[in-house]
Amino acid sequence: RNFHCWNYRRYVVAKSNVSNRDELKFTTNLIEENFSNYSAWHQRSKLLPLIYQEKDEFFKAIEEELEIIKNAFYTMPNDSSAWFYHRWLVNQNPTKDILERELEAIEELLEVLESNEEKKWP
Repeated sequence: RNFHCWNYRRYVVAKSNVSNRDELKFTTNLIEENFSNYSAWHQRSKLLPLIYQEKDEFFKAIEEELEIIKNAFYTMPNDSSAWFYHRWLVNQNPTKDILERELEAIEELLEVLESNEEKKWP
């Protein structure tokens, strides 16, 4: 199974002294190639707490990730990979401001999708 490969990858990366930041860049490349790469999104959830160990840095990184993931939503809105990662991100710091902002972004996405449906040929 795929998760076995990723667990082994984490082991190899640790033994090879690859930095967590380099591994994060690797996942970025994978995601840029295919937003539907659930394993790469999940790997990010494992790396961010290791890279950003101070609370303020971690929350700033979460904010940046929330912006990155919006590209996936607009490109592949029906793909669950990015949505699962989004749920993880929001749960890391579920303040009222973040929840309201993310709800607003989702409502905007729904409006765009509905508008695109209306423009399709019958």
